Amino acid sequence: MLQVYDGHGIRFEYPEGWESEITEEGPRLTVGINAPDGLAFAIITTDESDDLDPQTIADEALAAIRDEYEGIEVRPASETIDGRSAEGHDLDFTSLDLPNSCVIRAYRGAGRTVLFYGQWTEAEGEVDHAETLLRVRQSLEETDV
Repeated sequence: MLQVYDGHGIRFEYPEGWESEITEEGPRLTVGINAPDGLAFAIITTDESDDLDPQTIADEALAAIRDEYEGIEVRPASETIDGRSAEGHDLDFTSLDLPNSCVIRAYRGAGRTVLFYGQWTEAEGEVDHAETLLRVRQSLEETDV
């Protein structure tokens, strides 16, 4: 079963049982979703400011991760989200002796810049959080265009 976030001009699906938290600061909205096992989360941020460059936003998110963790492997990445070209990075790193992965994607929508940040720990025998977060990204859409 899926839950649906539908508000503030965006909509996406995420797994039932995941917790969500919403924060608004002026033109910026952040929706965070967290897996109940604590091994995965995603942060979807929208910003209605006009002058934001998606690649710059993705690079700033990468810089923040580099400040937190050492030995990060980074690969440039792009994909289509909601019919738009989303640019960003795929990352692999170790935290607490466990392998972690992260996807960062940003794109300019019709009325906002959207940043998707998803991170998961790859624990043996656990749910495939990479696939789950891919489905969340693929379901992301603007609703007020």
